[in-house]
Amino acid sequence: MKKFLKIILIIIAAIVVLILGLIGFGFLQREYQIAKLSDYYQELAKKCKETDSFGCCITSVNIMAGGGHKLAPETGCPEGFQGNMLECISSYVWCEPVKKSNKEIDYSEPAYFEYGKTILVKSFKVGPVGGLFEIKNTDTPIDGMTIEIPKGALDKEINFSAGYNDGVLKNVRGEWSEITGVLYSEQLVDLMSKPMLIRISMKYSGDPKAVVPYAIDEKGKIHSLTTLSMDKESRTFSYATFYIPLTFTWTNVY
Repeated sequence: MKKFLKIILIIIAAIVVLILGLIGFGFLQREYQIAKLSDYYQELAKKCKETDSFGCCITSVNIMAGGGHKLAPETGCPEGFQGNMLECISSYVWCEPVKKSNKEIDYSEPAYFEYGKTILVKSFKVGPVGGLFEIKNTDTPIDGMTIEIPKGALDKEINFSAGYNDGVLKNVRGEWSEITGVLYSEQLVDLMSKPMLIRISMKYSGDPKAVVPYAIDEKGKIHSLTTLSMDKESRTFSYATFYIPLTFTWTNVY
């Protein structure tokens, strides 16, 4: 009886040791996977920060067993990955923004706009009676912008388009909105007899004290405009201008 009881205790002890061993092995393997996954993303981040751009997106295709980032698919892959017998595969795009430091800005040089590509997203027709025009549901940076042209501002009917330019404002003080609006007309209206009112939806971090709009000339030089109103609750501001064509942007001052 004692011998049988001893055998039972040995078996129980062996089972306990086996269970603890499996738990320990699983924990270590999981930690190994997490560590290697972390190394993988650190490597992506390093590559991303070496690029000269405002943002960087790198497609995570897979984590290969032979590439120094080994995962064990049989124990499950991380969230966002699907496993097979050889690797964990991801189909999503991983992005790491590249933040520009103010230390890189040379304020001894004047601010200027480096033009990119202009994309016109919506066209309107307006005449001497004026009108209110809104850009919405375009999935573009100028969504939410309204243009109000008062009665009598124009002496003839014209077509004009609203859009944006994907260029970069450089050497500017304050937080640049990273949005550059464009109003364009092939009829070259230029100066109107009454100013049109442009109201813009803002995107900003923190609590800006003011918004400073700028007109941008064809050479990229910027010219300050006067803000007429700023509503922090609705995150909108407005200013007036006499000019079409017009390229404009703004900064947030804290």
